[in-house]
Amino acid sequence: MANVFSDLYWQMIENFIYTMVKFELSDCAVMVCVSDPKCMERCRESLFPCVDFQYKQYHPEARTLPHTLEQIAELKLFHIPKVLSRQVDIIMLDLDVGFLSDPRRLLEGTKPKFDVYVQKDIAYVMNRTREGWRTWYTVPLPNIGIMYVRANQKSVRMFADAWTEYKTIAKATVKENPGKDQNKVAGAMNRGGMYGFRWAFFPAGSAILLDMMYKFNDPRYELGGLAAYDLFTVTNNVVKTTKALSSTMKVTTAADAASISDREMRLAGRRGKRHQMSVRTQDVGLSSGDVYAVHTTCYEQGSKILGLKAANAYWNPFYYTANRRTLVKPLVFITEEQLRHEVRSLMYLAYATNRSVIIPNILANDAQLPDMDLYRDRALWPGFRVLHEKKLAPGEKSQRPPVTVLEPAYYWRIERDYFMGSAASLIPEPVVVPLFRRDPAFLQQHGLIPPYQGGATKERPIRNDLTIVDVEKILLSPEFHDQPRLVLNVFDRFHLPPKREERKPFLKRHNEHVHEWAKDSVGDYGTYAQELKAYGELPRLTDRDAYESAKYPVEARWIIDNTRLCMNMFDFDRGNRSCFDKCK
Repeated sequence: MANVFSDLYWQMIENFIYTMVKFELSDCAVMVCVSDPKCMERCRESLFPCVDFQYKQYHPEARTLPHTLEQIAELKLFHIPKVLSRQVDIIMLDLDVGFLSDPRRLLEGTKPKFDVYVQKDIAYVMNRTREGWRTWYTVPLPNIGIMYVRANQKSVRMFADAWTEYKTIAKATVKENPGKDQNKVAGAMNRGGMYGFRWAFFPAGSAILLDMMYKFNDPRYELGGLAAYDLFTVTNNVVKTTKALSSTMKVTTAADAASISDREMRLAGRRGKRHQMSVRTQDVGLSSGDVYAVHTTCYEQGSKILGLKAANAYWNPFYYTANRRTLVKPLVFITEEQLRHEVRSLMYLAYATNRSVIIPNILANDAQLPDMDLYRDRALWPGFRVLHEKKLAPGEKSQRPPVTVLEPAYYWRIERDYFMGSAASLIPEPVVVPLFRRDPAFLQQHGLIPPYQGGATKERPIRNDLTIVDVEKILLSPEFHDQPRLVLNVFDRFHLPPKREERKPFLKRHNEHVHEWAKDSVGDYGTYAQELKAYGELPRLTDRDAYESAKYPVEARWIIDNTRLCMNMFDFDRGNRSCFDKCK
C-alpha cells in the first residue's frame, strides 16, 4: 500500500515489484495505490500490477480525503481482509520492507496451528521506581508491517474486531499518527483467544527490524556488502558472547566480562546503561540465523531506502546496471571541515563529469568512534550517514544538480545478483586517477600551468597546487572521460618518500591498494596511520575563485549552500525510543 510522496517512495515501490519479479512471485503480488493518481500513472508507465484504491469510491459523501494513514488503516483492517473470506492467504507488507532472499523462505518455519504470524517489535515502559528512575523495560509488541494471515473465519473475525475498535477513535488528528491501526490489531489478536484464534511471532531472526539490530545488536550491517551479508547469513554469522551480551543489555558475571575485550565490554555496558531487555524481547534485532526479511520502520524517511540498500535488500535491475558512469574516492576522517569539503567536491565532480557518486564508508581513528564495533579491526562509519541535503520546497527541487548517490557495495551487488558467471566480465574494472597536490610538475604535465620559466610573471603567476577546476579538466580529458568507473587517488607531494627512486614503487603500490579498495564491497582500508601517510584531500569548491571558475558555477554554488555533513555524525545512539534520526 503506497502513496508516492517523493522519488524515494517510488524507489520503494520499485523495490517491492522487482523483488517479486526476481523471485518469480509477480503473479501473486499486488501494489495498492492509495487515492494517488501519480502512483497509478507511474505504475502504468512501468507496467506494474497496481490497484487504484479511491477512498471516495467507498465514501462518496466525503468532502475531503482523510489523512493517508487513515485510508491505509481502512484498507488493512476492512477491505483487504475480505480476501480471507475467499480462502486466500495473504501477506501484508509495509512499503519499507525488503527481502534478502526468496520471500517464501519466511514461511518455512510457520506452523499450521497459528492463524497469524507477525514481526516482533518492542515497546518501552519506564521504570518509575525511585531506584530505577529513568531506565526503561521492554515488552514484546506485534508489528503488522510484515504479517502473514491464514484464510479462515477466526482471522476474519479478528480483523472485524480491530476495525470496530479503530472506528472508536474520535479525533482525526489521532489517526494521523503512525501505528494506530497496529495497536488495534494487537488488541484484537490478544482478545482472539476467546474464540480459538492463535498468533505467533515469526521465528527469531528471520524477519528483523533494522533499527533494533542497530541499537541492540550490531550496527555494522549499515556498512553494506559483505558486512551485512556475514551478519545476516547463518553460515557466516557466529553469535559470539559479545553479541549475546549486547542483545541482553547486561553483563552478569566476571566470567562474562573476562571473555570479551575492553572495547566490547564498554559497548555492552553503554548499550545496557538505560535499557533493560526482558527475556521475551532479547531476540529483537538479533540475527541468530538466516535473515529473510528486513524492515526499516523507524528509519527517518529520507534514509529508508538507503537502509534497505545497505542491508542488501533492495532489488532493481534498472538501478544495478554495469554501464553506469561512477566516481568515488577513499575518504579518511581528519576533521569535520576537511570531510565536509571533500564530500562537496566529490558531489560537484560527479555532476560536472555526468557520473553517479559513490559516498564510501568513512575510515576514522578508533578514538573518534569509541562506541562503534570495529570491522576488520577498522573504525568505519557508513557512507549514507555522512551527507545531509537541505530539505527543499517543491519549487526549489528543480534547482538541485541531478547527482545520483550510490552505496559502497553497488558493484558487489551487480556481480552477486545480476551479472553472475561469465557476465561478470561486463562489469568494468576500477580505473585509478592519480592526482597530486602541491606539485607544479604534475600541473605542467597536464597542461594546467605553463612550463616553469624560473619565476612568476605578473601577467600569469605560477601556481603550485591543484584546484577543483584542474581536477574537472583531468577527468574530462580523453584519458579518463570514457572510462565508466573512476576512482580518485589524491597524493600530497610532501607525503611522498624523500628519495626519488623510492617514489615510483610507492605510488604503484598505493594505486594498486586503492584499486583493490574500490573492488571491496565495504572498502578495504589499511590502518588509520597507514592511510594518513599517503592521504591527500580533494581541492575545495570554496577555495578562492574555485566555483566561479568551474564549468558549472551555479550548480557548484548550490552544492556549497545546500549540503553539509550530518550533525553530530559519529553519535551512535540517541534517545530511548526505537525510532531515531541520525542525520539531521
